[in-house]
Amino acid sequence: AAWEVTLVEGVAEVVPVGETGARTMRWAFLRNAARATGADVIVTAHHADDQAETVLHRIIRGTGLAGLAGIAPERTVRIGGRRVRILRPLLAVRRDALRAYCRRHRVRWREDPTNVLAMTPRNAIRLRLLPALEAAAPGATERLVRVAALARQAEHAWHAALADVRAAVVRDRSRSRIVLARQALLDYDPQVRRRVLRQQLRRFGPVPGRAATEAADAFIRSAASGKAMTLTGGLRLERDRDRIIVRRTRQPPTDRPLTIAAPAAGSGVARIGGRRVAARWAPGRVPGGADTLDVDPTTIVFPLMLRRWQPGDRIRLHYGSKKLKKLFLERGLGRFERGRTPVLADATGRVLWVPGIARAHDVGPVEGAPGFHIAVSE
Repeated sequence: AAWEVTLVEGVAEVVPVGETGARTMRWAFLRNAARATGADVIVTAHHADDQAETVLHRIIRGTGLAGLAGIAPERTVRIGGRRVRILRPLLAVRRDALRAYCRRHRVRWREDPTNVLAMTPRNAIRLRLLPALEAAAPGATERLVRVAALARQAEHAWHAALADVRAAVVRDRSRSRIVLARQALLDYDPQVRRRVLRQQLRRFGPVPGRAATEAADAFIRSAASGKAMTLTGGLRLERDRDRIIVRRTRQPPTDRPLTIAAPAAGSGVARIGGRRVAARWAPGRVPGGADTLDVDPTTIVFPLMLRRWQPGDRIRLHYGSKKLKKLFLERGLGRFERGRTPVLADATGRVLWVPGIARAHDVGPVEGAPGFHIAVSE
């Protein structure tokens, strides 16, 4: 009101699952707000410490050059048919300098209380790893920010250098397919070839990971004419004599997670990887089975969410914590079936149950405690 700036507020309808889920919700809100107000610029408050944390986090995860570039200071997206710029003008400014400025000019700010909880890798980097690096090598944060700037410059150079390569290898391009000249691709260094391939795949959506890109490159090198392979995200590679054809086969099914807001009776339907999963829940204890989970509601944090498996999900069994991916492999579940398997997690992201496969050992029920049960069916 003091600055005569329109305020648009929003509240998440469900509790986000992890940092990725929260980020997705925030950007969906910003895009909708820009669309509703007709804004052509979105400005975020990312600063230099955010950049250093991002770069360090990606290094730990084994990123490539593009990941080292960190958070982009500026990019353009399309919202409602319009081009909207995303700007981050504070990306070169340290957090302490921003706080000092705010104190000097009596500008209040709001701290996210979860920032002081070392419950995620990002927070552990912020609270422990970066301070330790600064103590051992003062100026480490600024140098990480410089690494991002240098990597971004290198990425720009790669993009410019690949323009001639794209002109030589791309024979045809439409909304549903891309045709590449196989021999022209093979004339280039493998790193150049894979970069061109990833650039073209990006036109159809999220790019497959490094392993999938290497598998696609191996297919281009050695597959016989008439052969094909499928990539994640509904993409298919085909070899037709001296042509490599990339097709969009079908859109992956849209998930619709189901939220259990409180330990009260209810029912609903989730859609996971194209699979319909019906659920009923109510207070009280019932005989357990493969399709029923009986818990002590005081040991879990509501709301609960019935959703798709996510990379990094773990479940605590009687002998210790185990990755769901490893559990699925032990049960012989392929990638397709994993994508259709429901997972029940609480508001902290803790996995409580994978129907028909495993249930957490520390969720009850406890004799004499109030019970709560959830049952699922096709």
